[in-house]
Amino acid sequence: MKKCIFWVSVGLMVFWSGCHKQNQVEEQKTMPICLDSAAMDQVFTSAESALTGMQFQIEKSDPQAGQIITRPLRGGQFFEFWRQDNATAAEAAESNLHSLQRTAEVRFEKIGNQICVNCRVLVQRLSLPDQPIRGMGRVSGLFTESSRREQRLTISKPAAEQAEWIHIGTDPALEERILKKIEQAAGRADR
Repeated sequence: MKKCIFWVSVGLMVFWSGCHKQNQVEEQKTMPICLDSAAMDQVFTSAESALTGMQFQIEKSDPQAGQIITRPLRGGQFFEFWRQDNATAAEAAESNLHSLQRTAEVRFEKIGNQICVNCRVLVQRLSLPDQPIRGMGRVSGLFTESSRREQRLTISKPAAEQAEWIHIGTDPALEERILKKIEQAAGRADR
């Protein structure tokens, strides 16, 4: 009977591990918004204000090329209630479990008398090199120089040199949120 329970448990673990959603880098396309009878500079300014209102810092703003690119924004934590970069509960949980950063790219295209705006948010996760575990008493200092009383993210120089940001896909929910904010800001500026 014990062997049967053991093999059923092993089978269920294998089944669940196969069903577990892995971080997939498959890109989902967010539908652009198209604004009628809007001026390009008005929509561009609305996009800049929408992005800065969400705490993104603009790295490149080029109206002639029709694009805005932001600097990477660290993922908001659960106690940062004013942050708007976690568009879903799953993204908020992911930001609290991992070190994430998001970069927004907004592109503008004039088609007839419409301005079409498209947004893409690239998500990256910090990957630190593996460290050997030297006992449970030293877990607090596994990646940092922290103690049990005080946690600090201070990475040793060799570990920092091996740390890298890994692309884990896009954030379609945040892309839609940004596009809605741009549409709202452009509508307010239109009045």
